[in-house]
Amino acid sequence: VFNRTRKELMPRKPVSGHTDAELEIMNVLWVVGPCTSDTIRMSLPGKEARKDSTIRTLLAIMEKKGHVSHEVSGRAYIYRPLIGRESAQHSAAKDLVEKVFQGSPKLLLQCLLDSKDLDAQAILEIETLLKQTHKNPRN
Repeated sequence: VFNRTRKELMPRKPVSGHTDAELEIMNVLWVVGPCTSDTIRMSLPGKEARKDSTIRTLLAIMEKKGHVSHEVSGRAYIYRPLIGRESAQHSAAKDLVEKVFQGSPKLLLQCLLDSKDLDAQAILEIETLLKQTHKNPRN
């Protein structure tokens, strides 16, 4: 452990994409804030089926990816998110557009609009967002 190079101790650049289990953990961290692996485990849906060792393993993987960090408080590790919810959402949306919709946001939007899950209110909200974006185009 003591003969690690400086590069090995530097946090890695965040890797895009999260597994479903990682997203569940990130959601706990975004809502609860910095906490222990046990707090995370107890906050997860279906916590009866989750072992603390599984959560700690996932947190170690997420730390290597650059998604979380920890600090030691007594004997406990306190984990905190290194990326925000909005950043993760943008990254996931970008990955989805690239991987599933051939890089076309238009195809994604068309798929959403064709969905039976959208009610009239949701469609009106999307129209409003599109009008706002048209008035204030992003660079």
